[in-house]
Amino acid sequence: MTSTRWVRPSAALARILPLLLSLLTTTALARETRIGPTGKPADYERVRKALSGLAPGDTLTLMRGLFDWSQNLSDSSLVARQPGGMPLPVSGIVVRGVRTQQGGLETILRGATDPAGRPVRPSRGTNAAFRNAPGGNRVTVEDLVLE
Repeated sequence: MTSTRWVRPSAALARILPLLLSLLTTTALARETRIGPTGKPADYERVRKALSGLAPGDTLTLMRGLFDWSQNLSDSSLVARQPGGMPLPVSGIVVRGVRTQQGGLETILRGATDPAGRPVRPSRGTNAAFRNAPGGNRVTVEDLVLE
């Protein structure tokens, strides 16, 4: 005759509950922040402000349209020899644009241009769209057009 061993429901729950709580807590705390473009230089500062409010696991979605990234060239607050590139100060975040239903990209970050509409080239350093700031690691940037 085969014996069946029953586990009390409370004992099974005690084993599973910590795992469920850790999964729910991580998922519940992750937030998505969305920002739409204005096409004006203030876009750069608006995105910077939104980034400063993110926590690990959060996502910043830059909505469809043209973001004016022209203030990027003068942003050398953290890296004096490499101007440009918005600092990404938080680890484990995602910065993303949006795609069309057909898979095309619809979020554009446009840097500074001269009067003829050509990109301005910095006289020193680099002109990156983003850069890691101290404490910003494992950052994912996806689905953005950089002009």
